[in-house]
Amino acid sequence: QKTKRMFFSSKTEREIEENNYLFQDSTQSILDKRFEICLCWYIRNACFYKKVFYITTFLSAVCPVVSVGLNSLIFSPAEKLCAQQGAFLLSITAGISVAILSMSRAQDKWTRYRISAEFLKRKRVEYLIEKNRKDSKCTDLDLKYLKIIEEFMANENDQWRMENQNKEFENSSGSKH
Repeated sequence: QKTKRMFFSSKTEREIEENNYLFQDSTQSILDKRFEICLCWYIRNACFYKKVFYITTFLSAVCPVVSVGLNSLIFSPAEKLCAQQGAFLLSITAGISVAILSMSRAQDKWTRYRISAEFLKRKRVEYLIEKNRKDSKCTDLDLKYLKIIEEFMANENDQWRMENQNKEFENSSGSKH
């Protein structure tokens, strides 16, 4: 978790910082903190899986091309061994990248986290607009807003759980054949 944050933090933190305006207009610190934690979590994960997707896709596309290029060039006997080793390492890198891309489902997760973050941001803006129109002590609106966020996150967690269970079932039943 800490390594992931350090490696991918600059753009992620900038996006979180750009959305700080969503945190500043309310006096309910518990509600605000809950929203901030949820939104930041979705943004961080969306940014992380986006980068995983692009890096692994790039490596799985470029490494085989460079590997073929190395194998097709004419080298002296001493250089040929280095070229073959380089092509071998590129092939391994491509294979590992494809495996990571496939097993991590990075594109699906990136899309899912991004949709979730955008939904939460949209609901926050709607909430702040509505709250500014009404009396600032409107607790019904606060409860409605909190209910929307919590139901969304509960549904999202249920979907993740079902997808992971289905994936585990597919993996376990696939290994028996």
